[in-house]
Amino acid sequence: MNDSMNKTAQTKTEHFASFDYLRILCVAYVVGLWHMVSYTEIEGFGQIQSVPFLKQCTYCVLAAFTFLSGFLAYREFGGMKDVGRYYLKRLIRLWPLFVLAETAMVLLGLNDGKMIPWVLLGLGWLMEPFPLTLWFVGMIFLFYLMNPVISSKKLRLAIVFSVLAEALFVILNLTLHTDERLWFYWPFFVAGNMVRRIPLRAWITKLNSSEVILMKVAATVLCLAGFAAVTVFLPGDGFTYKTYLGAMLFIAGGISLFSLIRNKTLNGIVKQIAYATMCTYLFHRVFFTILCKMTGKKIGSLPLWILSVVLCFGTGYLIQFVYDKAAETITGMVTKKSNSEKG
Repeated sequence: MNDSMNKTAQTKTEHFASFDYLRILCVAYVVGLWHMVSYTEIEGFGQIQSVPFLKQCTYCVLAAFTFLSGFLAYREFGGMKDVGRYYLKRLIRLWPLFVLAETAMVLLGLNDGKMIPWVLLGLGWLMEPFPLTLWFVGMIFLFYLMNPVISSKKLRLAIVFSVLAEALFVILNLTLHTDERLWFYWPFFVAGNMVRRIPLRAWITKLNSSEVILMKVAATVLCLAGFAAVTVFLPGDGFTYKTYLGAMLFIAGGISLFSLIRNKTLNGIVKQIAYATMCTYLFHRVFFTILCKMTGKKIGSLPLWILSVVLCFGTGYLIQFVYDKAAETITGMVTKKSNSEKG
């Protein structure tokens, strides 16, 4: 039993430096390129979302983020109380920031105010208009809700449930016109969860010999070359089987590549930047909208574009830091009060 508890604790606290790099890359792509179309007048940016290759890259980037979420969400639950603590932790971690972001976006006219109740309940995927940006967070909320089942020690149960959930998402999309992106990305969340179960994570994080380094280099080259081939030569405009292939090659190649970086100082810096990614994603439309309103114009040069993206990450870091400190203080006060009442 003690071994099981120790294993669970390890699963919760283990850190993967390569994931930090991949998270930053994914968020920087969405924030600094794909969504920048609405906030810049720089020549060439206006056509970004019509380029098939970049459309496929966007699918792959979001798939990678979903995969990482599924990987990191996996844990060995010790019973219903453990599940309850998991839900509470996820709720405290995400929901207040989610509410703040949605409120700001509605006030700025970016999302439909009529959809607020649905969005705040994590049901923004249920009916149109699907909320800008926050559709993804609402989707991850739903996947977190199902995580205890797919994290079950009974692998057969986890697999059957995952398949049935995918079928349900497809049926809901076809009959009620719910957001199709649920069934696009659910397999990647499940894949992340399943990969976490196997010893592959040791291969991802540890460099024990030159042979392992060569294996990682080979995996990086082959996977990223395959990703390029799939997305460049067979791009297409929609989410197809080729997208699934390209996304998995991108994820495997990206993790292999970044796991080769063993510089502790650099990894420490990257970890701090990665800390800002969630709030950077949540609030980037708010940040850029306010920036354009304050200056009276859109971003007009490459230096200003770079500066604005850096400031957006800085703002995300600040919001996350202030929120975490406030949550820590409130949680400490509640715990202290509870302990004093028991005493």
